[in-house]
Amino acid sequence: MGQNELLMWEHSKQIMIDLFKAMGGEMWSADDEPNRPGTSLHEVGVCRFGNDPRTSVTNKWAQTHDVANLYICDASIFPTSTDKTTTMPIVAFTMRTCDHMLENFKKGVHKRP
Repeated sequence: MGQNELLMWEHSKQIMIDLFKAMGGEMWSADDEPNRPGTSLHEVGVCRFGNDPRTSVTNKWAQTHDVANLYICDASIFPTSTDKTTTMPIVAFTMRTCDHMLENFKKGVHKRP
């Protein structure tokens, strides 16, 4: 992590502390440094889904825009994170994607709709 990222992290941490205090909250602790990449259970957005191949990696079925027979069924397709675990949304989205794939196979369609 570069110096600029560390400064941005420290700034955002201070903004959140100030916000909580302004709302009457009490800060019990705050980390001295950010967690290293890969430690969060809520990392999302690397392969965002959407309609436009210029701004997203997959379509609404988690099917990649560039490779018709490649589906991505994990949290990377979500455009933003929630404050809760992403496990159940991943399961739900994967089931939806599998249903879509099965329907295509039944119809004999093996590429993008």
